[in-house]
Amino acid sequence: AKGVLFENNHTLNHIPYTRAENMARGGAICSRKSSCSISNNLGPIIFNYNQGGKGGAISATQCVISNNEERIVFSNNSSIGWNKSTHASNGGAIQTAQGFTLQNNKGPIYFDSNTAAHAGGAIDCGYIDIRNNGPIYFLNNSAAWGAAFNLSKLRPATNYIHTGTGDIVFNNNVVFKFDANLLGMRKLFHINNNAQTPYTLSLGAKEDTRIYFYDLFQWERVREPNNAQVSPGSRNVITINPIEEFSGAVVFSYKQMSSDIKTLMGTEHNYIREAPTTLKFGTLAIEDGAELEFFDIPFTQNPTSLLALGSGATLTVGKHGKLNITNLGVILPIILKEGKSPPCIRVNPQDMTQNTDTGQTPSSTSSISTPMIIFNGRLSIVDENYESVYDSMDLSRGKAEQPILSIETTNDGQLGP
Repeated sequence: AKGVLFENNHTLNHIPYTRAENMARGGAICSRKSSCSISNNLGPIIFNYNQGGKGGAISATQCVISNNEERIVFSNNSSIGWNKSTHASNGGAIQTAQGFTLQNNKGPIYFDSNTAAHAGGAIDCGYIDIRNNGPIYFLNNSAAWGAAFNLSKLRPATNYIHTGTGDIVFNNNVVFKFDANLLGMRKLFHINNNAQTPYTLSLGAKEDTRIYFYDLFQWERVREPNNAQVSPGSRNVITINPIEEFSGAVVFSYKQMSSDIKTLMGTEHNYIREAPTTLKFGTLAIEDGAELEFFDIPFTQNPTSLLALGSGATLTVGKHGKLNITNLGVILPIILKEGKSPPCIRVNPQDMTQNTDTGQTPSSTSSISTPMIIFNGRLSIVDENYESVYDSMDLSRGKAEQPILSIETTNDGQLGP
């Protein structure tokens, strides 16, 4: 079947001192007062090299891409528009004030090398609903804020990132800052949620599929002067593999990061704030030197799931946080290789919940004597596929005194039973 190609379309406003991004929306498609639906197509759908002031390829009130048979490609689209007092050139590929829905598409989907001058290198939307598709790749997208997504919802919303028949991969999505020391930093999200209402996320990997976060996953609301605090009675939540059909793996890994990027990152790492997180089924894996921190909220694991830690992985809990671990797996084969180190579960020695002045050292967490790391289950030795290692390798000639896990606290009372 023949496909659809939108290429080299430009919708730009060159009048100085105007809100260019609002005057010239959607490089290829603009639907200011209604939704844009791309559905039930038999051939490939391609948006290449389009430019707009807001939404490099598409700008609409809502955008739905569903039930298509072939590949879908958004590549090299750009959102360009700037004003000295208003910065809103968002959505390198797609900009929508409400939701972005990507469902029931069978072919591979690519968001590759899209750029936004302000926020949302690939997509700017109120919420994301990605479910039941073929393989999806977010690669090489860039923006000043949120290399992959800019999320800005003023009302309660649930975000979904679920696999279908293939993996979802986030790799080399880069934020470009005016600070030269931060050039090349890989951060996926910018979240501007001003309401005192829940803003939730569901991560789900179906059987034999994985969600790979090779870029930094930092889930927190952007705090601006006019932002209200989140209401304690309506907190944000994250659920990983919410029901039994999600038996795959959500993976945080630095495998695709060069040594230069790791050096640039410094103390930057994956983290979750303000969103109590529950792992219900399948696997949550931290691998290849990655760190994931739960700053100020609890992490709870159901016994029907596996928390897997690989070489150099670090699972961190911050002040006011708590780790409730019921089924821990250590990925042994990779740890046994030369130059590899065992994973670590630790309490952050510094209180990062309070802002400090430049050059000021955060206070210590050593005064906390309540349990922050709680084990209530089993420890398993697993392979790279998160299966029992005893079925996949010969352990009869293993290394003597091989450390497989370290636990670090700043007070003996922080380690629970």
